[in-house]
Amino acid sequence: MLVWPGVAAAAQSLENLPGQEDAQKDILIKDASFALVGNPPAGVIYFTIQNTGDAAHLVTNVTSPACARLIGHHSDQESTPGTINLFHNLSLPAHSSLVFPVGGYHLVCLDMPEKFLSAQNISLTFSFLGGSSKTIVAPVAKSAASQ
Repeated sequence: MLVWPGVAAAAQSLENLPGQEDAQKDILIKDASFALVGNPPAGVIYFTIQNTGDAAHLVTNVTSPACARLIGHHSDQESTPGTINLFHNLSLPAHSSLVFPVGGYHLVCLDMPEKFLSAQNISLTFSFLGGSSKTIVAPVAKSAASQ
């Protein structure tokens, strides 16, 4: 594969941006909820993420052992590659909060292994530019449609 020297250098310099190595210290993730919906069940994840630091940070991925795939979605909009990959390149400005509420943008957990369908809590790991991460636990609520 051909990689342009400028592109490779830019990617490497992003990994070494000052203030990014401990991004998890500046990030609070709260009000997380995980609801099972549909048949077959999928998980919908709502939360608030807050950057309390003086530097902007970037969410580069969200993973969970309960989800073969985690994608971004908006309740009232068509899914696009940008929406689906929202949580692979999400900027968190300094001293700001982003809310992912019911009816808006949120995460969707797809292809859940059966052992997680009866779980009371699901862990989610948010990864940040610079290599740090933060794991949270979201309580699971089962909708009438998934029972």
